[in-house]
Amino acid sequence: MAINFSVLFSLPTQCVYLGLMVSPLVFIYPTTKRFFAYPQMVLGMTFNSGVFIGYAAYADLALSTCMPFYLGGVLWTMVYDTIYAFQDREFDKKLGLRSTAIEIEKRPKESLAAMASVSTALFALGGLNAGIMNPVYGAGMAGVAAHYYWQISTMDIENRENCWNRFESNKWLGLMLFGTIVGAKAYKARETD
Repeated sequence: MAINFSVLFSLPTQCVYLGLMVSPLVFIYPTTKRFFAYPQMVLGMTFNSGVFIGYAAYADLALSTCMPFYLGGVLWTMVYDTIYAFQDREFDKKLGLRSTAIEIEKRPKESLAAMASVSTALFALGGLNAGIMNPVYGAGMAGVAAHYYWQISTMDIENRENCWNRFESNKWLGLMLFGTIVGAKAYKARETD
């Protein structure tokens, strides 16, 4: 935390305020499995707060751009961490802990597909609001949707190795999303020249 706060306090004032606002989530997340059925949502809210902090470090905060990316990221975190949590759900049940995996275990693919669909739509809206919706961004969003489809359609919640591999594959989804944003911004810059 000391390292995190030293980085935070080196940023513009607006970033510091945003970072301090999310700090309570950082502290309560470890306990949420004891009292909240969807702790992956709290994890997503915590992890994705960097959308606001990073944007505020670069420019004046634009909620019309940041909010779709933030909410899309929260849902993305819920998808991948729920896939991870399927590995632990029997242990969690024995310990009396809660998780999204336990809540949706009767309809896991349908539930995760709904979250992934809304996440993709929100990422697309974020790109539109940021003014970078172009062929590169559209292709990237198709790639994100295809990756979500692959991981959810091939997921086997009874197979720990399968869940681990699907969880770990989200590094590629993140790289794809990052590359899409960078590529779309470069495409836009080239078009305006």
